[in-house]
Amino acid sequence: MHQKTSNKNIADTLFISTVKTHINNIYSKLGISSRKEVHIFFEK
Repeated sequence: MHQKTSNKNIADTLFISTVKTHINNIYSKLGISSRKEVHIFFEK
């Protein structure tokens, strides 16, 4: 999940239409709220 990759591009690449739901579930499990926080989380 790259900051500059749109949900539409992810959906087209993975052939799914529920990208926003999946991303929100990931955010919830990690306790974060943005893609920027994802990068900070994984840089640790």
